[in-house]
Amino acid sequence: MKLAFRVLIILYFALIINQSGAQPKCTFTHYSVEDGLSEGEVLAMHQDRNGFIWFGTFDGLNRFDGVNFKVYKSGFNRYSSLTNNRVDKIQEDDYGYLWLLSNNGDAHRFDTQKEKFINFKGSTNQISKDQSPIQQIFCFSNGETWLTTENGGCVRIISNKFSDNFEIAYFQTEGNGHQKTNINLIRKDKENSIWILASNGISLLRQGQKKLEKIGQPDNAVTQTSLPFYSFFEFGDKIWFGSGSGDIFSYDFADRGFEIIKTSVKSGIIAIKPLNQREQIVLTSNDGFFILNRTTGEKTYFRKENNPSIPTNKMISVYVDKFGEAWIETSVEGVLHFDPFKEKVTFFKMKTDKTNPNVFLPNFFIFEDKNDYLWVHPLGGGFSYYNRALKKLEYFYNEPGNPLRLFPNILHSAFSDQQGNLWMCTISRGIEKATFYPDQFKLLQPNPSSIGHAENEVRAVFEDKNKFLWIATRDGLVYLFDSTKTNVGNLRENGSFTSGEKFNGLIYTIMQDRKGNIWMGSKGRGVFKLENV
Repeated sequence: MKLAFRVLIILYFALIINQSGAQPKCTFTHYSVEDGLSEGEVLAMHQDRNGFIWFGTFDGLNRFDGVNFKVYKSGFNRYSSLTNNRVDKIQEDDYGYLWLLSNNGDAHRFDTQKEKFINFKGSTNQISKDQSPIQQIFCFSNGETWLTTENGGCVRIISNKFSDNFEIAYFQTEGNGHQKTNINLIRKDKENSIWILASNGISLLRQGQKKLEKIGQPDNAVTQTSLPFYSFFEFGDKIWFGSGSGDIFSYDFADRGFEIIKTSVKSGIIAIKPLNQREQIVLTSNDGFFILNRTTGEKTYFRKENNPSIPTNKMISVYVDKFGEAWIETSVEGVLHFDPFKEKVTFFKMKTDKTNPNVFLPNFFIFEDKNDYLWVHPLGGGFSYYNRALKKLEYFYNEPGNPLRLFPNILHSAFSDQQGNLWMCTISRGIEKATFYPDQFKLLQPNPSSIGHAENEVRAVFEDKNKFLWIATRDGLVYLFDSTKTNVGNLRENGSFTSGEKFNGLIYTIMQDRKGNIWMGSKGRGVFKLENV
């Protein structure tokens, strides 16, 4: 008997989190000083390109290889060790060097292969009298790293990928007389020029140049030295700069000139982030936020006065997730969520564990993992994940008062590694590792609507070379499921799976030969061969 078969592929979309709001399934592992961690309060976490996980603590830098911790402290190597054991921040440049920032303003570059530290705060004494603490670290392409100092200076280091050598230079932005200059942001554009946004304006270091260029301001009504700049957004042939006056200054790469985009806000533009191909979300320091359509120039403002869901007009930072939704940190405890598709603002405030605010001030951080879970630690605490199906934040085994709670929901730090594991340091100290796993079993019913058992009693099951699943049931039918486990249909006497009289053969065994033909052995009707024609 010759049967031709055809396959209809049906695609489906699976939600990351089911609508029941159940907790993600995972196992937990706790690490503490008893396991080799140098100190229980972890301030920074990072996984490098080789898979090692690094933890910055109050008492040393820790490397974890999946089994053991290795600790680096001052005195670890007399000539190339940390000068301060507290590590607050960890970054990795494109050459694989780790950059560490301590609370006293020491900035170290760490070669993970040679296990060698270089303190760049101390390395600037030969090029500048500015020995003030380092405040920020910015890593760019080709081993270029910039450090900003408390006195308004900038240190540029260009590392060598194959040796310990580096080039170092110091740049001082022009101040306003005796007024202190604050460096707010440093960015590198598509032409490899460096833009320095400061409290006294914008400075530019063009590629190949050795001297900073002070950028003249197009608005003659306000002097350049009086206007601070906070934010940078590059797209196409333009760069937008957010100023302290509430206006956006648009720079054109072609004519190297500026235009001013006027807004109705009076406070500083502190962040500009793209929501989609046309719209940007723009944060202000004291006037809420607005959505700016780059094509039409239309602006839609969201303030406390016209939206009761906004608790304050004082914005701090914004994160745009993979789905194009914005998460805003404000000066009020909690987190603000903006859905641009519905133009809806929602404020989330989670219940938190009691803590002494004079001892610990919970900070805001947010990130997504490889499985598209979004994790957020709102200002004030309440670490949680976003349930997109229910449009709300969910506690993660940490709801205060819940008898099933496993740990506090106020964290020092957290991150998700390349494998999708979640790492957390709570106020109870130590590290919690959550390893997620999918459902171990999934029920696949050939006939979900059946109330009897014969229609779903499987007598033969086989997966072919295309990952299609063939299932023969007790009632004599043969079902075909595609590689996504979507039911294609029943095998028919005419060889199709969608129309015609259903094939009935009481199949007990199924196999496929090297030519791709399907063979089925039946009870009482012999052997059937299905050829792909």
